[in-house]
Amino acid sequence: FCAVLEEPGHERYMVAVLVEYVRLLNVHRIVVEHFIFECLIALLVKNGWYTQLQMILQYHCVDDSMPVAFQLMSISPAHCPAAHQLALD
Repeated sequence: FCAVLEEPGHERYMVAVLVEYVRLLNVHRIVVEHFIFECLIALLVKNGWYTQLQMILQYHCVDDSMPVAFQLMSISPAHCPAAHQLALD
């Protein structure tokens, strides 16, 4: 799975797959592992898709957890100013 993330040109597809996977797990009330959220956030940050990241966080598509909060805190405020506040929330 991680090897696919490293291949260029598949970023949008991988984001769509991860979002749909999380959505389906939530529909069936299955707990989503935190590494899935971390992978999604890392993929969005790596590609500079901060608007999508902010939307995913605002609409609570990502469960609250310490690893996710730490990952959000590590994002530069110049790139995504809202990430720090969303991490604290």
